[in-house]
Amino acid sequence: MRKVFFSILFLSALLSARELCSQEARDLSKCCDTVSASYPIPDKDQQNFGDIVFRFGWNKKAPFKVAVQFVNRGYDNKKLKFAIKDVTSKKMVVLDVAHKSRFGSELLKSNSLGAVWSGVVDDVNDGFSLYVWNGKGEKFVKGPISIHDQE
Repeated sequence: MRKVFFSILFLSALLSARELCSQEARDLSKCCDTVSASYPIPDKDQQNFGDIVFRFGWNKKAPFKVAVQFVNRGYDNKKLKFAIKDVTSKKMVVLDVAHKSRFGSELLKSNSLGAVWSGVVDDVNDGFSLYVWNGKGEKFVKGPISIHDQE
């Protein structure tokens, strides 16, 4: 009887711990005041990023921030390297403050919502371009998107 009790207790602890490890992905609309429509990643018709789309988000209160979030709508896992450029000031946005990195990297699982990547900017009214690299090192650029395009 005692072995059965401990077995059930161990199994329930194992299953509940697994649930605690899983986290819901944050939605960009909960982090930012204004969120853009979904845009496909440009890839010159090579289908490198087939079913992956992205959205920009802006925070209207100081400190001003721009954010990006990727969504993988496909059935394959995809790895991305990306950066955001402020086309008005011609500066790359720092996405990882701890490492002072202007580049982000993310592995998007199939049918998943990616992390929210954000960085401080001088002015949210500027235009922002998304730079994405595929596994071969080819760079793809999405033209500037502004907060004024969303209103």
